[in-house]
Amino acid sequence: MIMVTHDVALKNFAHRVVKMADGKVNRIIDIDPKARQGLINELSKRVDDIHAGNDKGHLMIREGIFQSDG
Repeated sequence: MIMVTHDVALKNFAHRVVKMADGKVNRIIDIDPKARQGLINELSKRVDDIHAGNDKGHLMIREGIFQSDG
């Protein structure tokens, strides 16, 4: 799957990041698998907590994980 985004917060969910400038590949970065898996585990736990009613925060796709004050 290829995902194109300007949201740098999402880059660590990928296996590899291809940075482009002026329509050309500028740099290719491989994401550390342990760091990637840690983020996925945190997100999965957060989603499970929300579904179980243990977390009243909101999970926002655009902003990443956002926790409300109430």
